[in-house]
Amino acid sequence: MLKTFTMAIIFAALSTSNAHADSAFGIEYGGELPSGSIDIDDGFFTVSSPPKPHTMFEIYSVKYTAVTGVCYITAISETFENDKYGIKATAAYDKLAEALDGKYGPNGDAWETLKADALWDDADEFAMSLVQGDREHARWFKPTTDSQKEFDYVQIAIKALDRSDTYITLRYENSSLKEECDELLSAGDNGSL
Repeated sequence: MLKTFTMAIIFAALSTSNAHADSAFGIEYGGELPSGSIDIDDGFFTVSSPPKPHTMFEIYSVKYTAVTGVCYITAISETFENDKYGIKATAAYDKLAEALDGKYGPNGDAWETLKADALWDDADEFAMSLVQGDREHARWFKPTTDSQKEFDYVQIAIKALDRSDTYITLRYENSSLKEECDELLSAGDNGSL
């Protein structure tokens, strides 16, 4: 009886460690497509209703192959209109970055810079400096992973549509699984030539 009980505990522990996969918005990395996913093109799918939506994000997409499962997850925020100073976007970005720091560790690297020779460098040109490539405003995290089904790269960034409208992107990936996914999709394309 004790032997059977001990074996059951060991089996449960082993199967749990092998089954672990990260998820974002309730979408399991390396898992199946969420229900209601719509094929966009080249392995990309939009997810209209993720299992755990975040109030800040309006658009969710994944990259997927039948072999790798979901190999890339990204979300795009609402558009912050009339945000040429970047005040709305940076406030939301800071709040999200703090939450990501709490989950993935406070060692996120930041690339929040304005080029020294930027043409668009006035305070009211924050959005335009993003559009023109004079500014980068991003932070990324590199969590330690034990498998391809765990994120090894998480990035949050502020982007702009035009001189006054900004938005935030948040993406999750594992470089080796994403590479395998990209190779499979390219092989499929090459096979159709």
